[in-house]
Amino acid sequence: MSENDLFVDRSEKPVVKPADRVPKKRISIYGVIVENNKILLVRSSYAQFWELPGGGQEIGESEFDGLKREMLEEANCEVLKIGEYLGETYSNLYADDIDEYYYNNGKYYIVDGYKIIDKELANEIVENKMFGLENIDLRNIRSDHQEIIKKIIKMNIEIVKARPEDAESWCKIRKVAWLDTYPNEEYDIAKEDILLKDFDSPEKVKKWQESFANPGDKSYYSAKVDGIVVGFSTGNKGSELNEVGAIYIYPQYQGMGIGKLLMNKVLDEFNPQIKTKLNVVKYNERAIKFYEKFGFKIVGPYDDLFGKLPNGKVLPEIEMVREA
Repeated sequence: MSENDLFVDRSEKPVVKPADRVPKKRISIYGVIVENNKILLVRSSYAQFWELPGGGQEIGESEFDGLKREMLEEANCEVLKIGEYLGETYSNLYADDIDEYYYNNGKYYIVDGYKIIDKELANEIVENKMFGLENIDLRNIRSDHQEIIKKIIKMNIEIVKARPEDAESWCKIRKVAWLDTYPNEEYDIAKEDILLKDFDSPEKVKKWQESFANPGDKSYYSAKVDGIVVGFSTGNKGSELNEVGAIYIYPQYQGMGIGKLLMNKVLDEFNPQIKTKLNVVKYNERAIKFYEKFGFKIVGPYDDLFGKLPNGKVLPEIEMVREA
């Protein structure tokens, strides 16, 4: 069995194509509407995930005409102006509702101008909805559309020095990241243990605000998408040793290159002639691999008990070092 025999149905369940079935080639056109940091998505009756509005180009139809038709059918949008071409994706689709196999080539366009038409949606569309890019969960999005949404987000990312008004967002991000990353059965760390920690009290917010206003030798950077804080990084410049403090990003924004941008901002402020260290929870394998890409190597356990929780449980940490 080759990759060409592996397909997914409309609910993204894997399907093996029978040897006697010959897939058809299909071009699908999708429209991307982004307004006020929100993106329009639709959900069909045959799938639980959300996707960009659009569908198959009909015979004799231009891409633009196909886009206009699909946007009207699925989103009640009359397209007035088509903008930037965002790219294409390829997927093997089994349309189980009509028992057809397709080599699907998806093409994506920004919709710059449109007006809403009062009509019923296409039969297969259950609902359409605007999602905020700052909290969209890509795990709920059709897989081949995730890359396009990531691209939209990347187009709006900026890394800036943290300001006092960012403090509440930092507290929220840190709390969400800890709850997503650190529960671990082997080390008996549960979400309930983590929630005992003070992440977002007024005192904690004030402490961050004061740090941002008077950073000294420390660096504080916020990652923002259309002005919304989605991640942050910290560092400490020393005369004999540099230290990376923390990098936290909302889970739905991980895998988009934001961590790399945040890390580079911190490292750029360090003296490259002296070594740099950091500590990381020993079972956070994703973070360890991330740091290794920047030249950090594990040197041993970290015994400062920075990861001690209020109930006495400890997040076991290791130290990593990048030599000068």
